[in-house]
Amino acid sequence: MKYKGVFKVTILSVIGLFLIQAQASELEIPNTFQDGQVTSASEMNANFEAIKAAVNDNNNRIDAPRSQFVGFSSTKLDGAGGMFAMQQACHALVTESHMCDSSEVTGSSYSASAMATIEEGDSAWIRVKLAGGISDQGQAIAEDLSITLGNGTPSYSAQRVGSCEGWKSNAGGSYGPEGVIITHKGGLGQSKCDQPLKVACCR
Repeated sequence: MKYKGVFKVTILSVIGLFLIQAQASELEIPNTFQDGQVTSASEMNANFEAIKAAVNDNNNRIDAPRSQFVGFSSTKLDGAGGMFAMQQACHALVTESHMCDSSEVTGSSYSASAMATIEEGDSAWIRVKLAGGISDQGQAIAEDLSITLGNGTPSYSAQRVGSCEGWKSNAGGSYGPEGVIITHKGGLGQSKCDQPLKVACCR
């Protein structure tokens, strides 16, 4: 029947759209048809309703607000503060906010209220989520716990640099662990873990 050809093209088009959207919800078609089979309007409508529901669901996901940078916490913590204390510091700034990762900050629109929390010379701890990105020291940042050299060779402190050994170390000294920070101008850098700093917060 003519409707089958149209329906088949529609299904293929919708499936293509779902493949483009990585976080797309799964599409389940309630009725399948065989060549020569007589189809009913109710079965066709049920299939189109399933497509409509899935498309609307994915549209809502796309339109959902992204996490936004809301500012630097007023509380300062050293590198041994722990993730929960850092999350609490952000929650005190803006309810239900959390410690930012770098992709959230770079994806945020400008906010005057967020900038009002930052003073000249401020720095704040930040989680790094820029696999393959480059720090201001020219090293490739690999996720949250390590920084490797640009050629991919792990540095001597590969598990010590990036998040103060998982936000549990405040050891100082020349060879002590370091954590990634964001400066008052928005630049990424590093700090020794014995330094009490604010926390970059997103919601």
